[in-house]
Formats: sequence, C-alpha cells, structure tokens
Amino acid sequence: MLHKIRMRLKLYADDLIKILDKSSIGALAGSMIAALICIFYLGGTMRTGLPHFLDLLILLLAALVFIAIVFTFSYYLYRGLISINKYIVVAIIGSCVLTFILPGEKFTRFFIFLELVSGVLIGIGLNKKSTRIVSVITILLAVVINISLLVLLLSKGADRTTPVSKEYQEQKIEDRAGISNPSQKGIYKVKRLFYGSGTDKRRSEYSKDIALKTDPVDGEPYMSVSKGLKYHLRKAYWGFDTKALPLNARVWYPEGEGTFPLVIFVHGNHLMTDYSEGGYEYLGELLASRGFIVASIDENFLNASWLDDYWFDEMNARAWLILKHLEYWQKWNNTAGNPFSGKVDMNNICLAGHSRGADAVAIASVLNKFNRYPFDGNIRLNFNFSIRSIIQIAPAGKGTGGAEIPPYIKDVNYLLLHGSHDQDIYYCAGIKTYNRLKFEPSQHYLKSFLYIYKANHGQFNTQWGTRDRDFPDHFSMNLKSLLNGDDQRRIAQIYISAFVEATLKGNKEYIPLLKDYRNGFSILPSDYYISQYEDNTFKYIADFEEDQDISTATLAGCTIQASGLKSWMEKVLPLRNGEALGQENTGVFLEWEPAKAKEPAPYYAINISDTASHRLSPDTTGKLFFFIANNNDEINQVNFSVQIKTRSCIVTKSLNDFYVMTPVLKTELAKWNYFSELKKNTPVERVFQLVQLPFSVFKEADARFDPKQIQQIRFVFDKEPKGAIILDRIGVN
Repeated sequence: MLHKIRMRLKLYADDLIKILDKSSIGALAGSMIAALICIFYLGGTMRTGLPHFLDLLILLLAALVFIAIVFTFSYYLYRGLISINKYIVVAIIGSCVLTFILPGEKFTRFFIFLELVSGVLIGIGLNKKSTRIVSVITILLAVVINISLLVLLLSKGADRTTPVSKEYQEQKIEDRAGISNPSQKGIYKVKRLFYGSGTDKRRSEYSKDIALKTDPVDGEPYMSVSKGLKYHLRKAYWGFDTKALPLNARVWYPEGEGTFPLVIFVHGNHLMTDYSEGGYEYLGELLASRGFIVASIDENFLNASWLDDYWFDEMNARAWLILKHLEYWQKWNNTAGNPFSGKVDMNNICLAGHSRGADAVAIASVLNKFNRYPFDGNIRLNFNFSIRSIIQIAPAGKGTGGAEIPPYIKDVNYLLLHGSHDQDIYYCAGIKTYNRLKFEPSQHYLKSFLYIYKANHGQFNTQWGTRDRDFPDHFSMNLKSLLNGDDQRRIAQIYISAFVEATLKGNKEYIPLLKDYRNGFSILPSDYYISQYEDNTFKYIADFEEDQDISTATLAGCTIQASGLKSWMEKVLPLRNGEALGQENTGVFLEWEPAKAKEPAPYYAINISDTASHRLSPDTTGKLFFFIANNNDEINQVNFSVQIKTRSCIVTKSLNDFYVMTPVLKTELAKWNYFSELKKNTPVERVFQLVQLPFSVFKEADARFDPKQIQQIRFVFDKEPKGAIILDRIGVN
C-alpha cells in the first residue's frame, strides 16, 4: 500500500517537473518583466534636472543592469548549489525555513547558523578522505565555536555602571528631615487568607483552600477575543474562558481592632503558567504589619502563554477586573459575620500595579469614574470607589488599541518607580502618566517619581527575578550590572510604604522622602537616584506649555530673555524609544560654550513683574524650584549659578550649594549591540531631577532679600566652560 502511494506521488512529481521544464523560459521572462515594472513604478518620480525622457532612459538602463546582476548571481548560485552535496543544500534550506518560522529570530538565526557551520566542520573532520591535520583543525574549530557560544550565552555580561561618588553621597542637604524607616515591620501581627472561585483546577489555594468564595465574571466585552485554536488551548489549561473569569486573590491583613486602608496589588504580563501574584508577598507582609489590608489579585489567565499573547488587547479587562474585586471588598465590609466586616476603610483605597498591571490600575482609576463603558455605551459601570492613590511600577505606558482612556488621570495621589536597567520597558514610559496628572488647586494631592539606577523590570516581583526577556532573548541580556534583588525590593518597600502612609493615613513624616530621596540616604541602598515631586502648593512661573513663543512664560506678567547661549529652544522632552510625543511635556533646551575673553557668561533669565510677583506671594519659608536634566552624554558635571534679583539686592548661589547632580547614567542592557529596540546606541534617558532652593539661604546671604520683591531669576552658566541642560517647570512653593 505505502509502495503504491510512493510511486503515485513520484509520478505526480515527475509530471509537475515536466510542466515546469516547458514553462522555464516564460517564468524567467515574466519575472524579469515584473521586476522591471516594479523598478519603473518605484523610480517613476525620479527627477535629476535633466529632460524627462533622459531621466527615463537613465532609469531604464540602471534597471536593466540591476536585473542582469541579480539574475546572473542567481544562475551561478544555482550552479553552485547543484554541485554541492544534497544534504548540505537540504541543511541550508531547512535552516532558513526554521529561522523564518521559529520565534526569537535574533537568537535562533545566529544560533542555527553557527551550529550549521559547526556541523560542516565536524563533517569535514570525520570524512575519511580528510587528512589527520585537517580533521584535527576542523573538529577543534567546531569545539571552540560551541564552547565560546556557550560561555557567551551563560555569562552575565559586563558591569560598566558608574560607582557612587563620595561627593554625591556626602552632599549637603538643606532642611534635612529625619524620618523613621518605613520598611521596618509595624506593630500588627499579620494574618493571611485566599479568596476565589473555589473551582480552580491548577491551584489549591483558589479551590479547596479558599476562605471566601467569589463568582466568576464575564470579561469578554472588555477585550478582543478570537475563538480559534489558541482560545481553546487556553480554556483547556484553565478550565474556563473569558466569559467566566475568576476573582482570585491572596490577602495579608492585620490582626486587631479598627478599620484599615485597602491596597490592591496587580501583577503584569509574564508566562501564565508561572503564577505572578505571590511575588509581592514581601510588600503584603510589610504593609499588613503597618495596618493595611493588602490583596494581590490573580490575573495570570490574561498573561502570555507559550504560544500567544493578547498584546495589550486585554488591558481594559485587566482594569475592569480590579473594580470587580473592589465590589466584593465593599460587600464583605458591609456583611455581618464576614472576617472583614467593618474592617475595610473604603474611603482610602490604593491601587498598585507592576508592568501591565501598572497600566491597568491607571485605566481602572479612570473607568471607576465613568457611568458607562466608553467602548460600548450599553454597558453600565457605576463603580465610584474612593481610590485615593495609585502606584505604578515600571508601566508599559500602553492601553487597549484605539483607546481614549489611558490614562488622563486627575485628583489622585501618584507614585511611579522605574529602573534604569529595565530590559523590558527600557524607556521610562510612566513619566507620561506623571506629566498628564493634574490637581485641582483646592485639592490636597501629590505625585512622586523615583528613578532607580541599575534596577531592572522583574526583581520587583520575586517570581520574575532577573529575566526581563523571554527565552531565548534573555541569554543576550547584560545581568552583571543589575542591582541586587534584595536591595531593589527594599527600595520598593521604603517608597511604597512611605507613600501609602502619607496618602492613606495622613502621615506627613514621609513627605520629605517623597520630595527628595536624599532624606532617605541613611536607609536607602547606596546608589544613584533621580526623583520628582509635585503637589498643589507648586506655583509655576514657566512650565513651557503655554505657547511657542520662547520669550513668554506661563505666569502672566513674566518674560524670558537669554544671552551668549550656543543654543536656546523649547521642544518636547524626549524618551529614548524615540516616540514623537516623548514625555508628553515641553521644556527649554540650553547649551553653552566657553565665553570669549571679556564677554559676560551666558545666561537664561525670567523677568517677573510686580503683578506676577504679587500673584505668586512667596515668603521666606518657601523655595524656588525647577526640574533639570543633563543633555550632554559626555559631560558628567552640571553646575551653574542661580541669581535672584529683588528690588533691594541681587543674591547669587551655586547649584552645588544645594544639589550635586548625578553623573551621566549610561546603561548597557544587552551583552552586545544586537538588540536595536533596547537602544544601546541611546544609552541615556533624560530623567529630570527636582531641585529646590530654600529662600532662607538667600536671606542668610543678604538680610535685604525678600522673596515678595523678586524681579528676576537668572541661570548664569559660569561654573563649567561648556554644557547642555534641559529645564522644565520653574516656580515657587
């Protein structure tokens, strides 16, 4: 039977070859004519300045020469291939097909090519016709190739990070605040429980071990679902589909009397079979001991599998599920006999997310205020929970495609944490949300951002660790320069604990840390940090968002002037992924070079009228603030004079009197420059540092100084011979 099938297939193949043989000239002519037409189409707009018929003639000749070269090369390539052993040809063609089909092409192409070369070398070495010397050399060469490849793949890379300088670590801090360590465990004994569907087929904690039962919810209206093979494979693994998503979570809560603020943690995208929600236990244990109820919710069923990823089409579902969890918390708080009856402070809720979970909490905070779902007005929402604060850890900065939601949030407390060595979200995407967030002047909210040198994406979650990229790309990542995982998580504990203490419990002790990381030098791991902070007390003189006139400021009655600068322009603040809107904020770009002899130093100044000064109403307890970033990758030192002119005096201070800027923080995320998307050729993110200059220091320098009489703020570039900086949001608080 098999013999007959094989013979019939051979006959069919022979017939097909005969047909192709008869059509060979036509195929060659047809492909050449098609190529000629395509070249004429693509080059039809060519204009050299010569008469048009000459342009066409040049194009025709160039096309004919190009086609002749390509087809001649193809002919000799064919002649070469048929003269080579058929198994080598099969190996080459098979390798090309495999590298086209297999994922992770940056790794697989490189790996398969090297192994193909190794196989050829070993084949030569084992051939009986090869001399002993040739055999030894080729086999040794194959062994060296494979050992070198193995060492390269298994190595952690090279640490070329910048050590912390003594000048930076020991810098003087005006108004240094003494704070207790918010990462120390609190007074409460911590209890734990799980809640969920009770029917989970993969995890006992959400089946037989649950303490509270929840009903599944239909998430299909909130995400794009294609019900093909991948859909059914997911359903087979989990035992449910998108129409019956479970509400599962693990909870840490304080034992004792009283009501406690609620913190919801949401993990991000990871391999769905490597369950992520338990990776925040270090935060759950800490916060529960300090009087918070913490739930880390399960959204693993929306994560990537070995064969597919929703690629952000599930973002609204992630966000909506958070709000459905909050409905149960409200129900339990109001149900007598429930373990959480009367225990949950539903007026003080914080949503905290990591990676895609970080984007989900921002979207949830927006959906929370909607009456109807914006993608289907027939769906009522009406959640309206009292979400006071949100925390984003390394967000991707994306939402569902075409969405208007993500995420113009307002009137909420906000904390952003991002690492310089994030090998997944290698650019600081969350800064866009930070910049969008606005406060009503009468509301008391704050926003804070900490950029952590050497921190990666995954070590904020103990389940994820150092591997920010999936197999096989993670072999190419430079892990040698990463911050120690325990240190990275300690930083998260310090800042997240301080933030929720300040915003949910009103503990003002930690506001100085959120304003200036230097107040935490005694408790933070010794390394470089960059931070931003704003609240409703910040009054802006120039935020560079008002118009395109570089001589005007934001505050009415203020004007801008400059002299001696090499470059002076206002434009969008960049992100190193190169997207057009960058950080979704505008700043002023200033560059200077050594001044010529007897010429005054270059400067940039803001003139303030009496009317504008009265509107600001600064006093001696206030501060001048501005946000600054070094815009030169080769100059580490940033220093200049800040001169304030009043009606009575002029006082000049050096930036270094108040702040020692971090050096240029370059990153090498990959072991070699092979991952263009990691921007190894753009190794520096322009992250802005908030600098605050207390008016009391200017008063100490000259008793006549009165901030209510300020007429001009001048930045004088007299400390360094050359440099380039970006300034943003200049004002008083």
